[in-house]
Amino acid sequence: MTTLKGVGVSDGIAFGKAYCLAKPDLTFDKDTFLGIEQEEARLKKAFRDTKTTIMNIKQHNSAEMAKKYLDILDFYLEVLSDPELINEVKRVITEENKNAAVALNRVFNQYAAIF
Repeated sequence: MTTLKGVGVSDGIAFGKAYCLAKPDLTFDKDTFLGIEQEEARLKKAFRDTKTTIMNIKQHNSAEMAKKYLDILDFYLEVLSDPELINEVKRVITEENKNAAVALNRVFNQYAAIF
């Protein structure tokens, strides 16, 4: 039996399954640049795959999900379709010869700083 220690976040006792959450590895290759056309294709594929994943989540879980969570997923879809965001990421790829992951990360961080 494994014993885990944690910090209580509220008073009282709870019964149920305990879940151990692992931090995802969010590192990405910052150095490899495959060329403008290939990086733009990687960006397009990543956006397409992400949109497909989000739409599948919505389709298979919409009956169980609260409207506020469906609205969040709709927001993500809007972000992935934002022409200003896409154009700025493509600009970083083209003008600075950065790979798609670096360009997207940089633009998302710029957007986050605004809000």
